[in-house]
Amino acid sequence: MFRKLRENRAELKAKATLKVMAEGSWNCSKCDKEHTGLFDLAFFKPDAWEGPEEYASNSDLSLDGNFLSEDFCIINGENFLIRCVLMIPIYGLDESLGLGVWSTLSRKNFETYVEEFDQGHQGDGVEWTGWFMNRIKPFSETYALPCRVYPQKNRQRPHILISDEENELGQLQRNGMSAVRTLELYRAHGHSI
Repeated sequence: MFRKLRENRAELKAKATLKVMAEGSWNCSKCDKEHTGLFDLAFFKPDAWEGPEEYASNSDLSLDGNFLSEDFCIINGENFLIRCVLMIPIYGLDESLGLGVWSTLSRKNFETYVEEFDQGHQGDGVEWTGWFMNRIKPFSETYALPCRVYPQKNRQRPHILISDEENELGQLQRNGMSAVRTLELYRAHGHSI
């Protein structure tokens, strides 16, 4: 009973913290930057990328060799990846947390995505399969999970859905995440609130 009471208090406190974050600006004690509202987290690169941590311009894209930009990644001319957004609803808030993550695509789907990228005409029921290519702390194993990728219109990044409904991240994406867990995720990625 006391454990449940402590959990409820912790959740109420975390939810109040997230509401304050959502409604104003605040300074992060870890990154020492001012943030406004809840903010999304982004992964600079897919975990499989072993090259330098600097982006090339999208216009320099070459399908041979290795390439990394803000939107595209190619590894050894064989693995084709794109940046996507994974949305996780937060219990009790009208907010979702977005994660800028990476997924593989087949070469054919990658080429289609690149062809349409600048026009922003994609979407409308298009669904591709891929592999989720980031490890997300503090969750259980997330790397190389099967996923579905949904291109969006107007140059918005594709949405990604974890296919494995038994995986913790897949469950959170479908069912929502507690405020306590949301704050744990921020802390695990260098933001103390």
